[in-house]
Amino acid sequence: MEDKNNKKKKSNKLRDYLFSKNVIELITIASEYCGFIEKVNLFSKRDFLSKTQKLLSLLYLKTAILNSHGRIEGEELEQFVSELQYNHLQEQMAFKLGEHDLTVSFYENNNLEDSQLVNVVISECLADIYQELRDFIGNYQLGNHRTMLIALRECQANFETFWGQRAISTIATLHNIIYSGEDLREESNTKKEDNANWLINKHLQQYKS
Repeated sequence: MEDKNNKKKKSNKLRDYLFSKNVIELITIASEYCGFIEKVNLFSKRDFLSKTQKLLSLLYLKTAILNSHGRIEGEELEQFVSELQYNHLQEQMAFKLGEHDLTVSFYENNNLEDSQLVNVVISECLADIYQELRDFIGNYQLGNHRTMLIALRECQANFETFWGQRAISTIATLHNIIYSGEDLREESNTKKEDNANWLINKHLQQYKS
């Protein structure tokens, strides 16, 4: 009887944590970010830059305030983003940003002595973050408490070693673009056609190879 009560208490404690205010707020912002990225074509460049800046800032904050307990090793999680989906979204964002798809530089390794400078364009950073969060949300929505906990821990661990650095570095670059005084209107049709032709040629080259 005592063991049964202890198991019930542990189960209730886990459920309370998984549905706590801070965790739910993170899931809410992560869901909004993913939905926003999937609808990139519905926004002007200026609106896309502005909303991305705000969502990334909230994502960084909401993840950073959670207590870190490390990932749960030896557990496999389902993946919800295919390589095709990743490439499609990344190319859509590159097309939307145009000349403002700038390079973001950051040190990827948490070990400062072994850190290496990484250079990635904004669209790729955003796609990397999207993939992390879409997998997190997808596993969370399965509803299994054990899977939900593993997914949350994995998201936090990857925030510390991978996507958090991409988020904070992209925020800084977006800040410089948004407040630079540059013209952030959509580019001319000629320039867009050039970008579109570049994407088509890229796909043709991948198909031939």
